[in-house]
This record gives sequence, structure tokens and C-alpha cells, in this order.
Amino acid sequence: MKTNINNAQLLADSGLKVIHVHPFMGDGQPITVAYRPQQHKGHTLEIATSVCSPNDVFCKKVGTKRAIENFLAGHTVRVPDRHREGAVLALKGLFL
Repeated sequence: MKTNINNAQLLADSGLKVIHVHPFMGDGQPITVAYRPQQHKGHTLEIATSVCSPNDVFCKKVGTKRAIENFLAGHTVRVPDRHREGAVLALKGLFL
């Protein structure tokens, strides 16, 4: 799917990081996670997600835009970051 979305400025302005998770078991749909470490809150990650509909073709650009918009709108949760290897492994562990 070709799209004209350019998230570079949105990512730079928000200071967020993004990962894309493709669950490999069951009927799980691809998920895009926008996150920010919260070191002052006891090593937690503040996250917001965008889940691809089973009726749509997964597009990283669309998922990134929607996850960041959800984060900036305050639709976030905090999850523990218990992986010494980094936030990406902690987040993938939540969704895989």
C-alpha cells in the first residue's frame, strides 16, 4: 500500500520511539507501539498503540501516525520495563 504519510517530523517533535509487533500465534493483528521511557517513575514505559484491523493491509506509516496521535492525545498506559536488554524486548514480550 502506497501512502504519502511522512512521520519523520512527527517523531522528531514528539520525542517518541516506535516499534511494530507482528504476533505470530493465533489471529493476532499487527500492532504499532509508540513509547517513551519513564525513568523517574521506577523504570516504566509509557505506551500508546495502534492495532491493524483484520480487514486492512498493515502499513507501518499509518500505524506509526495513529500510535503517536493516540500518545499525544493522552491515550496511554504505563507498563513495567523489567528487561535489562531494553524497552523493545519488554514491549515485544507484552504483545507476542
